[in-house]
Amino acid sequence: MQRLVSVVLVLAALSGFASQPNIILVLIDDMGWADFSCFGNTEAATPNADRLATEGLRFHQFYVNSPICSPSRVAFSTGQYPHRHRITSYLEHRQGNAARGVSNWLDPQAPMLARYLKAAGYATGHFGKWHMGGQRDVDDAPPITAYGFDASLTNFEGMGAKLLPLTEKRGAKGAIIKGRIWEDATRLGEPVTWMLRSQITGGFATRALQFVDQAQAAGKPFYINLWPDDMHGPLFPSIERWSEDPRLRYFAVLEEMDQQLGTIFSRIQRDPKLRENTLIVICSDNGPEIGHGSAGPFRGSKATLFEGGLRSPLIVWGPGLLEPSCRGSVNQSSILCAMDLAPSLLKLAGVAAPATVKFDGEDLSATLTGRSQSSRAAPLFFRRPPDRKQFRHYKDLPDLAVRSNEWKCLCDVDGINPQLYNLQQDPGESNNLVGQYPEVTKRLIREIQAWNKSMPEDGVAALSAPAGGEKIPPGKFVNPIGAGADPCVVKHGDRYLWSSTEGNRGVAISVSDKLNSLGRRHIIWKAPAIGPLSRQVWAPELIFHQDRWYIYFAASDGRNETHLSYVLASQSSDPIGEYKLHGPLYTGDDPGCVKENIWAIDMTVLDHGGQLYAIWSGWSDATSDQQYLYIAPMDSPTKISAPRVRVCANDDYLWERTEERLASRGLNEAPQVLKRGGRTFLIYSCGASWLKTYKLGMLELINGNPLDPLCWKKFPEPVFQSTPQTFGVGHGSFTLSSDNQEWWHVYHAKLDSQPGSRRAIFIQPMRWDKTGAPKFGTPVAAGEPLPLP
Repeated sequence: MQRLVSVVLVLAALSGFASQPNIILVLIDDMGWADFSCFGNTEAATPNADRLATEGLRFHQFYVNSPICSPSRVAFSTGQYPHRHRITSYLEHRQGNAARGVSNWLDPQAPMLARYLKAAGYATGHFGKWHMGGQRDVDDAPPITAYGFDASLTNFEGMGAKLLPLTEKRGAKGAIIKGRIWEDATRLGEPVTWMLRSQITGGFATRALQFVDQAQAAGKPFYINLWPDDMHGPLFPSIERWSEDPRLRYFAVLEEMDQQLGTIFSRIQRDPKLRENTLIVICSDNGPEIGHGSAGPFRGSKATLFEGGLRSPLIVWGPGLLEPSCRGSVNQSSILCAMDLAPSLLKLAGVAAPATVKFDGEDLSATLTGRSQSSRAAPLFFRRPPDRKQFRHYKDLPDLAVRSNEWKCLCDVDGINPQLYNLQQDPGESNNLVGQYPEVTKRLIREIQAWNKSMPEDGVAALSAPAGGEKIPPGKFVNPIGAGADPCVVKHGDRYLWSSTEGNRGVAISVSDKLNSLGRRHIIWKAPAIGPLSRQVWAPELIFHQDRWYIYFAASDGRNETHLSYVLASQSSDPIGEYKLHGPLYTGDDPGCVKENIWAIDMTVLDHGGQLYAIWSGWSDATSDQQYLYIAPMDSPTKISAPRVRVCANDDYLWERTEERLASRGLNEAPQVLKRGGRTFLIYSCGASWLKTYKLGMLELINGNPLDPLCWKKFPEPVFQSTPQTFGVGHGSFTLSSDNQEWWHVYHAKLDSQPGSRRAIFIQPMRWDKTGAPKFGTPVAAGEPLPLP
């Protein structure tokens, strides 16, 4: 210890400061790059943050190291990539953590900025959200004080003393509805204080002020984490500012948070001693939630690897510590990140980390204090959260990214679907330059993949590795082959064509020369900004008929009850060429096919004896959510010519019901035609797609009339259902191997057993029994090597 103190004193002298500076790190949950008014917000005012900016420095190219909370906080705390600690998404229940390859908590032996400052004589306190261990059913995580803090006060995602939120919102006729959230968090530590969520930042700030007083009384420098969580949903401003508009609620919470933070800012600013020797650093932990904050000019949001998910506003204030000439200025050129704060703040404090610690962050203390315009030397690498391949309206998000000088490259784990942007010229990531700079793209993909392989695996890496992490044997592949839902694949010549949604706001076709790869993605159609088919674009179904391509899909105006079916018709034989939109197709009961169109999704087409029939899943009437299978004849691939006919009941068997019990409703959807040897089968999904019990049932057309329900025979048992390893299986399609010798079944499965919509695409061979009926077998396990198609 004597040697460490000597090193600290020497480094303090070298740092140029008379005494060790106090440090306050304000880390705001889910705030967008452009939410402070000093970063361009014109709809809300943040005068306390702005006041610090006018006396300090603003940085426009500051990055967090993950677009989601827990790993981002690990990077701030450790100065290392959070992937090293197997924290790559938000921490939740044990089962969810295990399913995603995520630790239950940060190892308390990890490098910690707070621990090194404490060893050098600092008083250290954490006040606010933690979320690096101790949440949901994880009740045996280490306390926050085990990570180098003298004192802590947290919320429902940490161990130890807590502030938990009471809520108030407006009800009917001016009534005030009161509530509590996260009540069971009391099991994660005591004491617990309940206070209004609209005031809870003030509660953390008050406790931080008390800590400042205690440190001053003890003659110690202090390091404080002040990490408010009220910008994270659910949003509860004061009752006077309640609004049904979530955006207005967000602005109200933002302004009230700024006001409450102002108490500690003012105290530091007014105290001459503190003012001259305190550094306040303010930033966000990731990009904004969709519909709440703003990423300004940047593409993307929380959970994405686009700039909007990774860039954070950064304000550094410290009149006695900053280069005087830079105060009130904006640094638009220096590239730095959350990991860089730990080594930089240690340098400013004159504190050395143990020689065994290797930071991924770099010392940019001179840049933080305005004495340099330097950027970090090493590129910045990113891996998406394993549970965020699909997020909100985004589909098939890139797995990996790198920022290297002016270049930003994104791609999937296997290097496909690359995107390349010059951020100096195109900060909004709108112009993909892969075709213009192939060598830059290849180089950056090599660097991304090398970095990714150097990090412990999680659910993202597992998509391309067999169980146990061993190499895939030659001539084999493993499932899942990619993330996504509702897969539809058509073999056309020597290519496979996959239709999918584009962020629930469009339709895409991916082209591949092999079945076990989704291939290169081409956007075919984008939904309009507003209108009846502007949102919730679901389950595109690709059909080839008489040298033309047709893509059937469902869409709405954002309300599920307005879903209807539409079709895109190709204008040539090129599947990725120009398409014309038709619809909505008529899916109601009017003999004239005009009145009262009724909810419909998952449309496909049956060609029976040269006559086309549309088959889909629809509600029984305009106000019901009872989903049945319906059929209607077509004059052409773009026009239904008669009212619908219900094919069968949706609850003949318990296994067709959402919860496999009499009290739950039947639900049939996702019909798929399967024809072979003169027989016609209709494979459908049943139960609830969000549950692990989702499965496949089967009908067979007998006696030849598709419009007669009595001609459809329902098989009494499910033909494909979950196993303990692979669950929530459904919405399949069928195709042949490249040599046309094998039949393959393509379907999606859930990524975890909890209710939800995180799904991945599986493929496996299928067989036919002696009678000519399909035999699907049981779902293969993720990571199980299978022979290539």
